[in-house]
Amino acid sequence: GELCMVNVLQWLQDCILKSTAKAPDANNEDRKSAEGQESEDPAKSVFSRYLIQSHHIYGKDKRRNILDWATELSLTGFCLPGKPGCICVEGQKQACEKFWSSVRRLNWKKISLRHHEDFFVASTEELGSLRCFAKFEELNLDPHTCHGGRENIMDKGKMYEYLVAHNCQHIFSFFFSVEGQGSLRETSQ
Repeated sequence: GELCMVNVLQWLQDCILKSTAKAPDANNEDRKSAEGQESEDPAKSVFSRYLIQSHHIYGKDKRRNILDWATELSLTGFCLPGKPGCICVEGQKQACEKFWSSVRRLNWKKISLRHHEDFFVASTEELGSLRCFAKFEELNLDPHTCHGGRENIMDKGKMYEYLVAHNCQHIFSFFFSVEGQGSLRETSQ
């Protein structure tokens, strides 16, 4: 029951995402006509940031696929393995959509697109200026264990500090529905 509903909801989410991407924007069409750029793909002029959260990310194959796909699609961001698993990718809208489509087709206990941001850009230079991350990397933020050492629970304070260092702390609340704070271990010393 629950697993089936998750798949149905993800399918609906994808259909809505595709239909909104295909819906013509009157202002965008007028601007393109004025500039004489009808042949350019509108998705290439959109910078996106996708925030994906999983119940957990442990498997080596999944982690390798995530890194490989992000690199192949020229996306930047991070993958934070553990529980919960968090992925942030940023780049051209088409590439982010393809990445999300590939990732969600893997076998997950639970995965969701928590939030996405779209920015219209006029040039590739502007695309680069919107990036918060220089590359895509897997983070290791000293996870701690519980339940007899079976689960690697991430240090949310260290994740928040990482996001602050990359000037994108606003995305923390999309992952955890709370405002972020620095690591308690480091701030109490």
